[in-house]
Parts: sequence; C-alpha cells; structure tokens
Amino acid sequence: TTTTTTTRKEKTRYVCAAHGVAGMGMLTDHGKKMHGNFEKDFLWTHNIGRGDAFYRFRNWMVGRLLSPGENNGRATDDVVDVEKRDLSRPPYRIVVSNNSSTDARRNISFEEHAAALRRKLGKKYELDIRRVELSDMSVADQVKLAAGASILVTAAGGGASIGHFLPRGASMFLFFAEFPPDKEVSTGQYNGWVMDWDTYNNFAYIRTHWLPIRHGGNATESDDSTSQREADMNVFVKLVDQELDLISHVNDYD
Repeated sequence: TTTTTTTRKEKTRYVCAAHGVAGMGMLTDHGKKMHGNFEKDFLWTHNIGRGDAFYRFRNWMVGRLLSPGENNGRATDDVVDVEKRDLSRPPYRIVVSNNSSTDARRNISFEEHAAALRRKLGKKYELDIRRVELSDMSVADQVKLAAGASILVTAAGGGASIGHFLPRGASMFLFFAEFPPDKEVSTGQYNGWVMDWDTYNNFAYIRTHWLPIRHGGNATESDDSTSQREADMNVFVKLVDQELDLISHVNDYD
C-alpha cells in the first residue's frame, strides 16, 4: 500500500505593504462590456446580485475615511453628524454636483435644477441644498458630504462615483448626455452615454434615476426646445418630490 502525503504551504490572509489601494472586489465595474456607450452594453448585467458587496465596501470606506484616528482619537462634529443622521428626518440634504466632468457634453451646472427644487418644494420640505464642485474638495470632505445626503444630483461619469457613499435609502439622479437627433452615431452605438449604469443600478441600497441632458448644447434647437426643457424640469422636480416622500418614511419599513 502506497500512501501519498500532500503538504500544503500555509499562507497568511494579510498583506503588509508600505502603500495600498482598496477596491470594490470585482475585477472591473462593468465586465467585458463598455460603460454604457453601446447597445450591447445593455444586453446583460455584470453586477446583478452584488448589492451586498457594494454596500459592505461603502461602509468599509466610510468607516475609514471618516475615522477619528487623524484627530487624536476624537470624532469630529462632521463624523458624529454622519453617524447619527436619521435619513427620514429633516433637513433633507440634497447635494448638487456642478461641473463634474472634463467632457464638455457632461460638464454642466445644475444651478437651474437647484433653484427649481427650492422654489417648488422648499415650502413642502425643509431642504438643505448643497451646491458644490467636487474638484475643489478633498476626498474625505466629499465622502462626508455624500454620507449624510438624502439625494445626489450629478452628471453620469467618473464624477458620479461619490454616489458610492450615499447612505442606505438615499436616491441618486444621474444625467446622461443624450446625442442630438442630427448626430450620426457609430454602428451599434447607443444614442447617449449612460455611463456605468450596470454599477449604479445594482447598488441595491439606493434608488437611481436616469435623466437625459437635452440642454447646454446637447439638443438641436427648435421651436419646442424651450417647452422640452420645461417638461424635463417638471419631471425632475416631481421625481425628487416622490423620493423625498419615500425618504421621509424610510424607517417605517425596517
């Protein structure tokens, strides 16, 4: 009788390094597909069922970026504010991220949207509208801002990554660049850039809405362009109204 013995080399679960980078745990955020530029990008989902992984990554990052360790072990007011903030109680923080892209088609200001929200919903809800340009803020300050937000309004793309840090029950409004009707698109290309839809639609802990950018040079001027912008703005305000109503009752379903 011959006995074969296999010796397994023990390996540590920990890695020691002078510098390190943490990621979401997936190889990519959209797999073999592109970001949302082509029709084939919508034929299947890469991140379905990964909502829990996204949420655990979010909590891990927030816990470390907002750690009191850099303040001699004492939590700052911002950290305490984030940790104790009840999403269902006013004031409802709405973060409006302006000029968040280096691409001219997505590098837009949402000042008009912020003004419409204050004008049409300001009496119904106690709103805390924060209009920011994230490029002027540190990473830690961006995370603090998002972690205590009820709603994020931003253009789709890399600048929307702050949405990872929204709290459970929050909402994100992503505006994607819709091509003008007279623009020729490549074969198989979608008529707009719904950037990273596969990631944001599968976060699970937040609700995501996609709206087209049909102004600021992204729409063909016509006699009804003004009425189209007004209709788009009305839809946006009504969606935010609906989300604020849901958010105000978010703890009713725990």
